[in-house]
Amino acid sequence: MSYTDAKKVYESYGVDTDKALDILKNVSVSLHCWQGDDVRGFDTDPDKPLTGGIQTTGNYPG
Repeated sequence: MSYTDAKKVYESYGVDTDKALDILKNVSVSLHCWQGDDVRGFDTDPDKPLTGGIQTTGNYPG
């Protein structure tokens, strides 16, 4: 789905996506230490089980 298509869907709910994005430009975001590489790591054998570090479960893609 393109931004233009999504924008039309949100407009049907009364949401001005351009205004929302302008507001979000001034919002600071703080992320916790969890990172995608903690699921498997960049330097581990993908055929071996997870070992140490932050291990996660759920719908992580990949």
